Amino acid sequence: MANLQMFYQGDLGLNEALARQSADDRNYQRRWVRRGGYADYYHYSTAEIGDDRVATTIDTTRVYFGQWQTTAVSQNPSLAWLLGVKSQKAQTTLIEDDPKTISSQGSNNCQFTISFESGTFYEGNRNLSNGPGEIQYKGRTYLGLGFTVSGTTRGGGGIGRIGSQVNPDNPTGQWTLDQYTSNYAKQNGEFVTIGGRSQQGGEAWQDIDLTGFHFATNWTNRFSRYDHPSLAAGVPNTYKNQAFLIKVFRGKEVCQAEFHIIQRGDVIHWGRGGQGVWPN
Repeated sequence: MANLQMFYQGDLGLNEALARQSADDRNYQRRWVRRGGYADYYHYSTAEIGDDRVATTIDTTRVYFGQWQTTAVSQNPSLAWLLGVKSQKAQTTLIEDDPKTISSQGSNNCQFTISFESGTFYEGNRNLSNGPGEIQYKGRTYLGLGFTVSGTTRGGGGIGRIGSQVNPDNPTGQWTLDQYTSNYAKQNGEFVTIGGRSQQGGEAWQDIDLTGFHFATNWTNRFSRYDHPSLAAGVPNTYKNQAFLIKVFRGKEVCQAEFHIIQRGDVIHWGRGGQGVWPN
């Protein structure tokens, strides 16, 4: 059994807050790490079953050697592992200046723009608005940030995969449209669960499939996608740091863009970049 002791110096109020965090099991995550091999244990038992017959039962148990590793849950979502970013870049301070658009960087054979501009809509659908706003889903109201990804590819027959799935509207296209996110989100002191995943930050995960709003066919090189990451509206003590990476690629040809969203209560801001020093 491992004991964790933490010592603080400085402001008492801050120390008390940190101490409360360190004593809260919800601020830590555990995973089992195998070390070495395994051992098999056998238990034999016999029983008479009549007519001078005896049945022997052998129960086996395989035990893997290893240990539990406990790590603190970070409030800072990370795309660094995905991008292979060096640590010094990860110390860049993130800025929320609420840009109307963010443009991709990379290959000359693909490009896209992410629009957050309020008063605009995805493919003219007024139910799919960009910018901060509310949406209705299964009778509940959610508050989040809508955005539209729109762009073009050159050569390769357009978008043939949406995330890890084949695009049925263009199965022979050589380009992939992909999106990753990492989200640290709490409401009323509890981690939010979305799609069965507890939103505790850490390494990014794939966040796109064929069920989302998208346009990518075999008769045009234009593509688009809509998303509206949200949390339940009206819940006390809402706190969110969320990072996004969107990319279009064909082999080694890649164009991509990163951005981040923060939410404190019912106030939402966003900015370029998805890794670095997050605001309090």
